[in-house]
Amino acid sequence: MARTCLMDAQFRLDDHGVHCRLLNGLQDGTTTLLAEWAGRHRPNIAEQLPSYVIEAAIEWRALRDRRRA
Repeated sequence: MARTCLMDAQFRLDDHGVHCRLLNGLQDGTTTLLAEWAGRHRPNIAEQLPSYVIEAAIEWRALRDRRRA
C-alpha cells in the first residue's frame, strides 16, 4: 500500500514536471525493503563496473569537491 501511494505521488509530480530528490530516495528505500522482505536482494551495480570507471568517478568527485571548496 505504501509503495503504491509513493508511486502515485511520484507520477503526479512527474506529470507536472516537478522532480523531488527526497521522494525518489524514499521510493528507492521502500522498494529495497519490500524486495528484501520477499527474499530478493538488490543488485550491486558497483560489482559489475570495471575498475577504471570506478577510479574515474572517484577522481571526478574529488575534483568537483575541490572546485566547490
